[in-house]
Amino acid sequence: MSQGIGLPDGSLGGIAYDALQMARGADGKADRALQAVDSHEDICAERYKNINDKVAAVDAKVSTLFKLLAWGGTTALTLILALLGFLAKAQFDSITELQRASTQRAAILSEQIERKALPAPQVIIQPAPGAATTGASIERH
Repeated sequence: MSQGIGLPDGSLGGIAYDALQMARGADGKADRALQAVDSHEDICAERYKNINDKVAAVDAKVSTLFKLLAWGGTTALTLILALLGFLAKAQFDSITELQRASTQRAAILSEQIERKALPAPQVIIQPAPGAATTGASIERH
């Protein structure tokens, strides 16, 4: 008898009843399997969302870091160029001041020479004391 419903085993009704019970059991297993798959999909969707959020956060941090480095590099280059410009100007000003001072000193000396009307230095060649008569030394007076 099929499951106590009064149908003889092997009869067409008994076989149909058994098939219906198996289908219901299989349908219950299919429902549980479908629920497990749906639950798995929900968990994976949550995981993928978390992964995407973390990747987006890392991307934002990298982008910010890149902008910071670009700004810092530009700022450093600007500061280096400004410093080099400052040093070059200071060197140029120093050279110009030295040239001006030298020119002024030369003018003062020329003026002093003209005022005193000093003769130009003369070179007299005389033998050095104790030197042989063939040798000569140069003295300025």
